[in-house]
Formats: sequence, C-alpha cells, structure tokens
Amino acid sequence: MIIEDGDLLWLRDAFPGLSYDPNAMVIAGDLDFCARYDAASERLRIEGAARDSLVQSGERICDAFSVRIELETIADSALDWPAVYETGGRCASIAKAMGISVLDLHVSSSGSCCLGIQVDPGPHRLQRFVDELVVPFFYRVAYAERFGIARVRQDLWDEYRHGADGLRDRLQEISSTRAGRNSPCPCGSGRKYKACCLRANEDRLRSLRSRLSARSGDSGDSPPGGSRAARRRRRSRR
Repeated sequence: MIIEDGDLLWLRDAFPGLSYDPNAMVIAGDLDFCARYDAASERLRIEGAARDSLVQSGERICDAFSVRIELETIADSALDWPAVYETGGRCASIAKAMGISVLDLHVSSSGSCCLGIQVDPGPHRLQRFVDELVVPFFYRVAYAERFGIARVRQDLWDEYRHGADGLRDRLQEISSTRAGRNSPCPCGSGRKYKACCLRANEDRLRSLRSRLSARSGDSGDSPPGGSRAARRRRRSRR
C-alpha cells in the first residue's frame, strides 16, 4: 500500500494514537474508536475515536487496541491488503477468559488478524482499509468480550470459515454475483463495469483462485458457526 501525504493527515486526525514509520513501512500504536453496528444496513458506523472514554451503550462500543500494521506484508485473507497484528495480547486474554480459541476471534496461528476476504473493487487507500476492515475486526472482538461469542454470531455480520474453506466460500459467492460487462460498476462510479473495475476485480479473482490452489492441502479450520450460506439458511427459518 502506498502512503501519501493525505493519508497521513487523515490518520493523524482520525487515530492520533497511531504513528507511521516510513523506514519500516509500519503503522503502530493504539487504535481507539467508537462505533455502532447498524443491523438494518449490516454496516458498522464509525463515530470517532474513543480517546479517554472506554464506554459501551447498546451496540455502540468505544474501545482501544494496540496494533501493528505491516504495509508491505500481504494479509492471509484480505487480498492485496496489509497484514495487521494485535500486539497487546488482549485477543489471547479475551479468548482465554471466554474459554474459546483465539481462532474464534479470527486470529490466525501466525498471530495475524483475519480481517475478512476482501476482493471488492475500489481504491486501495489507507482510510478504506482502516474503516472497512481494521475497525470492524476489533469492534467484533470488543463485542465478543462484552456479550459473548454466540451473540457475535447472532447479532453481527456474517463471517467466513477459516482457511481454505473460507476462500472457497468467498470464491463461490463472488462468482454467483458478478456484474455483467455492460452493467453499472459495483463501485458506484456510474461507468460500465467493463470500462471501470472489471480488470482489477478479475485480477483479484485470479489471485483468490491461485491462493486457494496453493492452499489445497489446508484443513480449513472452521468456527462453530459454519459457512455464511449455512448461517443464512438457518436465519431464514427463524
């Protein structure tokens, strides 16, 4: 990920607890946030930084985590995005207190955070990365600490299975919902898909297939919640 002056200005204003080391290409420090999950839109609304107040109100959570974002290391799941690590040991402590595996909090065996299998078209900018992947990940962890892992799986957005199973789920999902070449681009630019994000999205799909092929021997450790499709079917029967 290329960091520009505008990205650094945004980072300083939005998350003053984080600092950028241009030599190591690392962003590290305290990621403090306030966010609320909107169940109707299934999106997380970020309402600013927590700063000095760690409070909760319903689904509005303010919290802070120590993180390390390695800009030149590609994450295991979020294709083309940097790897993120929780450095304070809090994820492990939360999992231990709850009697679950850190895998249930989507922390991999390598210690990196499994942010989600993100291959959607759009600009690869720092703000999009933090707002759409990093903050939602830690909001989910904070939600689990407060309300339990069962509530996370019931109340929040669907989750992918771990390992190769999750890659297969995402590949099948994208293949079934791809826009036509002459359809409006999903990025919202107003241009036709073929003249906008088609090439970039196809490149990401190829990368996803390549990664899946390379991990064909992966056991695909899966959380108890199972696949997204299976969970949707269960929800529809309620």
